[in-house]
Amino acid sequence: MTTPATSSRPTATRSIYFYRMDGGATESGAPRRVDIRPALEYVNKLPFEQVGGRYLIQKDGDVYCAWISHVGDVSNVAFGLIRRNALPQAESSGKLKNLVLAEEEGLCEVSHLCIFPNEIVGVEYNHYGPRASRFAEYINKMGAAQAPEFQMEALMRQDIAAKLQNKVAVRTFEMKVRRAHIETIRSMHAKTGEALDSLARGSEADTIGIMLGPRPWQKDNLGQEIMAFIRNMVRRPDLREIVVQFKAALLEEGSDRPDEVNLLQDHLISSRKILRIGERSRVLDSDDAYRNIQDAYAALRQDLLSAPSVSVKRA
Repeated sequence: MTTPATSSRPTATRSIYFYRMDGGATESGAPRRVDIRPALEYVNKLPFEQVGGRYLIQKDGDVYCAWISHVGDVSNVAFGLIRRNALPQAESSGKLKNLVLAEEEGLCEVSHLCIFPNEIVGVEYNHYGPRASRFAEYINKMGAAQAPEFQMEALMRQDIAAKLQNKVAVRTFEMKVRRAHIETIRSMHAKTGEALDSLARGSEADTIGIMLGPRPWQKDNLGQEIMAFIRNMVRRPDLREIVVQFKAALLEEGSDRPDEVNLLQDHLISSRKILRIGERSRVLDSDDAYRNIQDAYAALRQDLLSAPSVSVKRA
């Protein structure tokens, strides 16, 4: 069968995010090296079975699974979220019917990952797929004896990282949150989460926003709790999945002139057009996804190698 020309095949525009695998620090304080290739090879030998296999089953019935196509200097992984519960319906001529799936079948959404040298991971962001932080959880669980435990830390641009490092106070703060993630905000800052929840309950909005600031013509700063909240939020690898707006006016010590910072422009990302497998499918061609992630890495390599993330923590 002849493969259609690339120019005639459907594509999807996806963002490529970059992370560093943070394995903490050794007793001497040096960053601990993270090589997950042995863990990937181990997982790749596991069967596709419910017990003793490569499925990581969650309490809500969701399942995480990895399809590993290559392990080497650059490793390629299709990381999937399989939904077996809360399924949608099918429609035909106005008639709705339940999807009929076997007990161990589910709807699968995949995010493609490339693991590069120097603990850098490139991730094709699929809004419906698993989050990058879940990949660390999956490998830590499934290949625990084969690699050190690690977490995914989003790589930040040097200028934004420097700005945050030198800031000590917040004058104003704006945030818009996706309704589904209000509980995440509550877990990080209870008062902010409660305020968002109250607004959500009083509306049908999918996005809820708040703006904090001093009285008009006043130069008072917000409490240090908000500064700590901002720092903690920026460190989350799933920041863009939680919020659609995240801005702050930040001040350096001894200064009364705030610096306006758009904190959603901090991470190193690349936007790419990737081939889809068919006209009616949003599923990506895996080979083209890996190729685009690797091209994005090559284009940003120098920035990625020097990019800061969260400081390593002593194990």
